[in-house]
Amino acid sequence: MNSGNILYIQDNPEPELHWCNDYPELEYTQAGGSARYLSVSKGENIPMNYSKLKVLVLDDDILTRRIINKALKLLEIRDIFEATDGLTGLEVSYNYIPNLIICDINMTPMSGDIFITRFKNQLWKICQPKIIVVTGSTDEELIKNLNVDLVIRKPFKIEYFISNVALLLS
Repeated sequence: MNSGNILYIQDNPEPELHWCNDYPELEYTQAGGSARYLSVSKGENIPMNYSKLKVLVLDDDILTRRIINKALKLLEIRDIFEATDGLTGLEVSYNYIPNLIICDINMTPMSGDIFITRFKNQLWKICQPKIIVVTGSTDEELIKNLNVDLVIRKPFKIEYFISNVALLLS
Protein backbone atom coordinates (compact mmCIF):
# COMPACT_ATOMS: atom_id res chain seq x y z
CA MET A 1 0.00 0.00 0.00
CA ASN A 2 1.33 3.40 -0.95
CA SER A 3 1.06 6.19 1.56
CA GLY A 4 1.76 9.85 2.06
CA ASN A 5 1.49 12.26 4.93
CA ILE A 6 -1.86 13.81 5.79
CA LEU A 7 -1.44 17.30 7.14
CA TYR A 8 -5.03 18.02 8.09
CA ILE A 9 -8.48 16.53 7.98
CA GLN A 10 -11.18 19.17 8.07
CA ASP A 11 -13.87 18.32 10.62
CA ASN A 12 -17.02 18.50 8.50
CA PRO A 13 -19.42 16.00 6.86
CA GLU A 14 -17.21 15.81 3.73
CA PRO A 15 -13.64 15.77 5.07
CA GLU A 16 -10.92 17.22 2.92
CA LEU A 17 -7.58 15.44 3.06
CA HIS A 18 -4.55 17.62 2.55
CA TRP A 19 -1.41 15.70 1.69
CA CYS A 20 2.23 16.66 1.42
CA ASN A 21 5.48 15.07 0.25
CA ASP A 22 4.82 12.26 -2.25
CA TYR A 23 1.30 13.17 -3.37
CA PRO A 24 0.58 16.90 -3.06
CA GLU A 25 -2.44 16.72 -5.38
CA LEU A 26 -4.37 13.97 -3.58
CA GLU A 27 -8.09 14.45 -3.12
CA TYR A 28 -10.67 12.48 -1.17
CA THR A 29 -13.03 10.37 -3.30
CA GLN A 30 -15.41 7.55 -2.56
CA ALA A 31 -15.46 4.55 -4.89
CA GLY A 32 -18.36 2.15 -5.24
CA GLY A 33 -20.16 3.50 -2.19
CA SER A 34 -18.26 1.29 0.26
CA ALA A 35 -14.48 1.43 -0.21
CA ARG A 36 -12.60 4.63 0.43
CA TYR A 37 -9.71 5.67 -1.79
CA LEU A 38 -7.28 8.51 -1.98
CA SER A 39 -6.86 9.28 -5.66
CA VAL A 40 -3.98 11.02 -7.34
CA SER A 41 -5.08 13.16 -10.26
CA LYS A 42 -2.85 11.04 -12.54
CA GLY A 43 -5.25 8.12 -11.95
CA GLU A 44 -3.27 6.16 -9.36
CA ASN A 45 -5.42 4.86 -6.48
CA ILE A 46 -4.23 4.38 -2.92
CA PRO A 47 -6.71 2.24 -0.95
CA MET A 48 -7.58 3.29 2.57
CA ASN A 49 -8.50 -0.19 3.79
CA TYR A 50 -9.01 -0.49 7.54
CA SER A 51 -11.08 -3.68 7.34
CA LYS A 52 -8.16 -5.92 8.37
CA LEU A 53 -7.29 -3.98 11.51
CA LYS A 54 -7.85 -5.44 14.96
CA VAL A 55 -8.98 -2.80 17.43
CA LEU A 56 -9.25 -3.10 21.19
CA VAL A 57 -11.63 -0.67 22.91
CA LEU A 58 -11.26 -0.35 26.69
CA ASP A 59 -13.87 1.68 28.53
CA ASP A 60 -16.03 0.89 31.54
CA ASP A 61 -18.90 2.97 30.12
CA ILE A 62 -21.08 0.93 27.75
CA LEU A 63 -22.40 4.02 25.95
CA THR A 64 -18.88 5.22 25.15
CA ARG A 65 -17.94 1.75 23.88
CA ARG A 66 -21.03 1.71 21.63
CA ILE A 67 -20.24 5.16 20.20
CA ILE A 68 -16.62 4.20 19.52
CA ASN A 69 -17.72 0.87 18.03
CA LYS A 70 -20.15 2.67 15.71
CA ALA A 71 -17.46 5.14 14.64
CA LEU A 72 -15.00 2.34 13.88
CA LYS A 73 -17.60 0.50 11.81
CA LEU A 74 -18.09 3.68 9.77
CA LEU A 75 -14.38 3.36 8.94
CA GLU A 76 -15.15 -0.24 7.88
CA ILE A 77 -13.18 -1.73 10.76
CA ARG A 78 -14.69 -5.14 11.49
CA ASP A 79 -12.53 -6.77 14.18
CA ILE A 80 -13.40 -4.77 17.28
CA PHE A 81 -12.76 -6.28 20.68
CA GLU A 82 -14.07 -4.71 23.87
CA ALA A 83 -12.96 -4.71 27.50
CA THR A 84 -14.41 -2.95 30.52
CA ASP A 85 -11.10 -2.55 32.36
CA GLY A 86 -7.36 -2.87 31.91
CA LEU A 87 -7.08 -6.40 33.30
CA THR A 88 -9.58 -7.74 30.78
CA GLY A 89 -7.86 -5.62 28.12
CA LEU A 90 -4.54 -7.37 28.75
CA GLU A 91 -6.21 -10.79 28.40
CA VAL A 92 -7.82 -9.75 25.12
CA SER A 93 -4.51 -8.31 23.88
CA TYR A 94 -2.74 -11.63 24.38
CA ASN A 95 -5.42 -13.43 22.35
CA TYR A 96 -6.06 -10.91 19.56
CA ILE A 97 -2.90 -8.87 19.09
CA PRO A 98 -4.41 -5.41 18.30
CA ASN A 99 -3.23 -2.89 15.69
CA LEU A 100 -5.01 -0.07 17.51
CA ILE A 101 -5.92 0.41 21.16
CA ILE A 102 -8.51 2.94 22.27
CA CYS A 103 -8.42 3.29 26.04
CA ASP A 104 -10.12 5.25 28.80
CA ILE A 105 -8.07 6.20 31.88
CA ASN A 106 -10.57 5.98 34.74
CA MET A 107 -11.56 2.31 35.04
CA THR A 108 -11.54 -0.26 37.83
CA PRO A 109 -10.15 -2.68 38.88
CA MET A 110 -7.25 -1.78 36.52
CA SER A 111 -7.11 1.75 35.18
CA GLY A 112 -6.15 2.65 31.64
CA ASP A 113 -2.80 4.17 32.60
CA ILE A 114 -1.76 0.96 34.36
CA PHE A 115 -3.03 -1.08 31.37
CA ILE A 116 -0.95 1.00 28.93
CA THR A 117 2.17 0.71 31.10
CA ARG A 118 1.76 -3.06 31.50
CA PHE A 119 0.94 -3.51 27.81
CA LYS A 120 4.12 -1.69 26.84
CA ASN A 121 6.15 -3.75 29.33
CA GLN A 122 4.66 -7.15 28.43
CA LEU A 123 3.55 -7.02 24.79
CA TRP A 124 5.48 -4.19 23.13
CA LYS A 125 8.05 -6.65 21.72
CA ILE A 126 5.23 -8.61 20.01
CA CYS A 127 3.33 -5.66 18.59
CA GLN A 128 3.42 -1.88 18.69
CA PRO A 129 -0.12 -0.70 18.05
CA LYS A 130 -1.19 2.90 17.85
CA ILE A 131 -2.69 3.93 21.19
CA ILE A 132 -5.48 6.48 21.60
CA VAL A 133 -6.57 7.66 25.02
CA VAL A 134 -10.22 8.75 25.13
CA THR A 135 -10.74 10.36 28.52
CA GLY A 136 -12.40 12.98 30.62
CA SER A 137 -9.39 13.01 32.96
CA THR A 138 -7.79 16.38 33.64
CA ASP A 139 -4.50 14.89 34.90
CA GLU A 140 -2.29 16.35 32.17
CA GLU A 141 0.96 15.04 33.68
CA LEU A 142 -0.37 11.46 33.80
CA ILE A 143 -1.58 11.60 30.20
CA LYS A 144 1.68 13.15 28.97
CA ASN A 145 3.76 10.45 30.70
CA LEU A 146 1.79 7.67 28.95
CA ASN A 147 3.41 8.67 25.65
CA VAL A 148 0.42 7.68 23.50
CA ASP A 149 -0.25 8.54 19.86
CA LEU A 150 -3.42 10.58 20.38
CA VAL A 151 -5.58 11.94 23.19
CA ILE A 152 -9.28 12.64 22.58
CA ARG A 153 -11.19 14.42 25.33
CA LYS A 154 -14.66 13.36 26.42
CA PRO A 155 -17.21 14.36 25.44
CA PHE A 156 -16.38 14.32 21.73
CA LYS A 157 -18.27 14.53 18.44
CA ILE A 158 -18.29 11.29 16.47
CA GLU A 159 -17.11 13.16 13.34
CA TYR A 160 -14.13 14.54 15.27
CA PHE A 161 -13.31 11.05 16.54
CA ILE A 162 -13.52 9.47 13.06
CA SER A 163 -11.39 12.20 11.47
CA ASN A 164 -8.67 11.88 14.07
CA VAL A 165 -8.59 8.06 13.97
CA ALA A 166 -8.35 8.16 10.15
CA LEU A 167 -5.55 10.71 10.39
CA LEU A 168 -3.63 8.58 12.90
CA LEU A 169 -4.02 5.39 10.83
CA SER A 170 -2.99 6.98 7.53
